[in-house]
Amino acid sequence: MRLSSGSRWRYGGGSRAGGVEALFNATDPDDYLLYVAVPDMQHLRAFVLDRLGERDEIAHLHTSLIFEHQMKAAVTPIGSHQDG
Repeated sequence: MRLSSGSRWRYGGGSRAGGVEALFNATDPDDYLLYVAVPDMQHLRAFVLDRLGERDEIAHLHTSLIFEHQMKAAVTPIGSHQDG
């Protein structure tokens, strides 16, 4: 989500409000990434259009779906060498 020029993001109700599981301040063209958990596409649509789409400070929204998520048990710091 990209904010309007000069706007600040204020999402009330805490990070888990309305299905929001995590909020990331990003360095890419989008100012913020929201990780939301909803039961189905209808709820996602309602959240994006009804809750976010009506906010004046948001200039641009887009959605991406994550079909699979895998994580390493431990993250190797950049610049460190692994054996093998």
